[in-house]
Amino acid sequence: MHTSIPAQASQRGESGGSGLIAAPTSKPGERRLTRLIVVCILILVGVFFWVSIGKPTLGPLTMHAALATIPLFALLCIGWVPIVWAALRWMVRDTLRLFLPPARGRHARAPHPGVATAAFVLSASAFAFVYVELGAGYLPTLLDWWEGPAHYEGLTCQNFDEIDGVRPATSSFELVGPDGTARSFTVARADLLTATGRAGSPYATILSACSSSSTTLDASIYPRTGLIAEASVRQ
Repeated sequence: MHTSIPAQASQRGESGGSGLIAAPTSKPGERRLTRLIVVCILILVGVFFWVSIGKPTLGPLTMHAALATIPLFALLCIGWVPIVWAALRWMVRDTLRLFLPPARGRHARAPHPGVATAAFVLSASAFAFVYVELGAGYLPTLLDWWEGPAHYEGLTCQNFDEIDGVRPATSSFELVGPDGTARSFTVARADLLTATGRAGSPYATILSACSSSSTTLDASIYPRTGLIAEASVRQ
């Protein structure tokens, strides 16, 4: 005679008869928060690199530093777009739920279209700010890097001026060609002084020529960004 023993109930948290404890799943809100924290950290890192490396200091070094920050800017965009998309879906979903009858007689939670709209506006505004401040200058920089600088001969430096009434203080000058065409340059004085202090800097040659109206120059200038790649006194 065989006696059957009833099967014991599975312990709480186990899956069927496998005896494995189910892994906890993260909530959508927690995932959004984690993503937001990661993106904020990337933004802070990006701003740090932009200020310390990509900040304009004039000359070819400026172009190379700006191009070096493009991968970081791409990471910022890749991390931020899902946040804007999630905020947009949240806004649309809660707005529709405010006017449509609830499915199966009730909703899981009350809709908050105002909060969702504010989240979308803030996330979209932050993305637009980062793009304008960091990304808008990449296209002309890339085109100048791809096409290279244009070469000019017989230039003279004219109308050198220093403006102290604004912050930061700026210096301006014009490079005038033999046919009378002129191109104006306005740069931060601190950047100009930093550039002229580097050995072989074209801006040191330009600044020296600005003190003598009889000095003529040959220069290579990037057409879109206005960066001066090379400059030499014409013999």
